[in-house]
Amino acid sequence: MSGLSVSSIDASLRFLSYFLEISESSKDNIVRLIHDNMSKNPDMSSQAIKEFAEKAYLYLTYNILSVTIQKISNSIGAKEADEIYEKIVIDKDTPAYLLVRLSIELQFKKNINMPLIKDMNKRFKDNVVCSRLMREFIVHHLYMFPVEYNMKQKIADILDIKMDKQRILENSSRGGQLLDFNQFKA
Repeated sequence: MSGLSVSSIDASLRFLSYFLEISESSKDNIVRLIHDNMSKNPDMSSQAIKEFAEKAYLYLTYNILSVTIQKISNSIGAKEADEIYEKIVIDKDTPAYLLVRLSIELQFKKNINMPLIKDMNKRFKDNVVCSRLMREFIVHHLYMFPVEYNMKQKIADILDIKMDKQRILENSSRGGQLLDFNQFKA
């Protein structure tokens, strides 16, 4: 079972790595395409259009990362196989594997594993993307499943999320508006 799980995760992560390589190599073309299409809006400055295009590109890439990790978790996850996932994370000590493990914990065990969250938070302190993905998965869980208020407070303290901001994060993780075009007007 462990070998099959590792093979499944590795195949998905190879796809993700390939996507990121292609995406990075064509980033300038994608940004230019968005820029050219948006430049038809005379109310936006060229710099505002470029900033919007870059944010749109980053948002797209971030969402593909998030969805891919969640799909991996959905495909191989089972609450009965926790020991296997723990061993895999030890053997394959990467941020992607940690995020898959967290996603499985949250989806299948409906469990807030505080030691895992603390460890991941420390390890991701210099990795903005992984830190944000971790926070998104956790905040989404907090609003999908009943969690005691004091547990929410502990998590908010560990992740440095203000309690009043959790609702905002929850809304953004549920497909809230990505970007406000008006914020880019010159």
